[in-house]
Amino acid sequence: MSKHFSGSDTWLGGYYELAIELGPRSDERLLAALSTIWSDSALDGVYLSRDSEPNAQRKYSLTVELLEVTHLQGLARLPNGVMIACGTCVIRYDNGNDWLDLYLPMGALATAYPVGGYPFEPDVVSSHVWRSVLDPWLVEIGRRVYDHVPYRLGLVGFEVSAEVCASEIAQTGIPVQHYPGLLWPTSGKLTYYPSTI
Repeated sequence: MSKHFSGSDTWLGGYYELAIELGPRSDERLLAALSTIWSDSALDGVYLSRDSEPNAQRKYSLTVELLEVTHLQGLARLPNGVMIACGTCVIRYDNGNDWLDLYLPMGALATAYPVGGYPFEPDVVSSHVWRSVLDPWLVEIGRRVYDHVPYRLGLVGFEVSAEVCASEIAQTGIPVQHYPGLLWPTSGKLTYYPSTI
């Protein structure tokens, strides 16, 4: 039996993610965005424990009460068909915006793609191979969320949540050289600007 959650390295190495700046604190908007992510056909969740496999624990439906749980776990079927652990993380600032992250642990991702020591020991050539597949996959999930819940900014990359904020992009524009990848809404249309670094 596959150890999706309980493998010794599954949750190690940080997270490759789609991070979404939703806007000012709103339970309704956050729950709608979270529900859109977890209803994606490539994902299966949500589960509350990382300590036992999904088939050995209860699967929960999303409710307002679960917004109090910072991390929710599940399974993601990646573009190459491999199933790995994934999760969502909710970050709520008292006087700021709600952020919602869909993340893939690097330890789990290493069972599907040759991630090596990325990003700490990046092999630019090999990382481009798997990132060129994974980034568009995350972007499409970001587009589906935007179709249901318009948001301010989406970021794609390694631990990118709040790496840059919509207010900064609004002031400076899209930088010529940038990391992470950016999902930027203009006039109701979401445009993706791939990472250039």
